[in-house]
Amino acid sequence: MSLGESIFRLTVGLPRPSLRLLSQAVLALAVVAAAAGVAVVLLRDPSPGAVEVVLPTATPPSDVRVYITGAVNRPGVYQVAEGARLADAVEAAGGASPDANLAAVNLAERVEDEDHRHVPRMGEAVPPAAVRQEAAGGSKLDVNAASADELEALPQVGAVRARDIIAYRDANGPFERVDELLDVGGIGPRTLDAIRDLIEVR
Repeated sequence: MSLGESIFRLTVGLPRPSLRLLSQAVLALAVVAAAAGVAVVLLRDPSPGAVEVVLPTATPPSDVRVYITGAVNRPGVYQVAEGARLADAVEAAGGASPDANLAAVNLAERVEDEDHRHVPRMGEAVPPAAVRQEAAGGSKLDVNAASADELEALPQVGAVRARDIIAYRDANGPFERVDELLDVGGIGPRTLDAIRDLIEVR
């Protein structure tokens, strides 16, 4: 007999169902209630063994600031992405002016933070260091005797680093080896690699 029939008999005054039948009905209700409770818990709480997947976020590239002077449309300090080429910095400065002597610079060379890059104009005098090397058949620049102008003409050096090299030299004495330039503020491995073949210590 079903639970509905049992309730109906109680309501209309028919003979009471057996105690066994009533206990079965109560047990069935308890099982349904327990199953419903388990379902609610499972829906609310994730499985204890569930793994949350977190995707890594991309790290934005660092920016560098480069001082561009000479034959560009808007000389000044510009921010470019790390690893940018000189061509990117020139473009940031409004591009080369019509009288730019682009053959005198390496537009494919990478720039670094605090670089001072000068784009010469057509007919502009060649920097002192370049003149000295050409006249001497490619002899290297002695960093222990070089002037600020000569050091500034080296790739990736500029006026600030040239002054730093001279200040370090005055404070610590002559450089004993080329790698000692790494002790100068602003001179990193990439800058040293760019000038290593152009300099020497005597």
